[in-house]
Amino acid sequence: MPDDLKRWRNALATDDAVQALRAAVQDELAAGDSREQITEQLSRLVMVLRQEQRPDEEEDPILDVLDMLAGWCSPGSAL
Repeated sequence: MPDDLKRWRNALATDDAVQALRAAVQDELAAGDSREQITEQLSRLVMVLRQEQRPDEEEDPILDVLDMLAGWCSPGSAL
């Protein structure tokens, strides 16, 4: 796994992957990463999971957080 995806993969492995991914996104935004950079990294993680033939359910938290990052969610959930 590429090193730049390790943090995201670790968050995905937690009991509450959506919350862990949200927290990681907030940390990255606070550190100065752009939404585009984060979106690219999370999208790459989805592709890695597909290449590994992981169950679709493992993608769901990532896709949920990508929606929140893009604003395709309720206003209170947006990142």
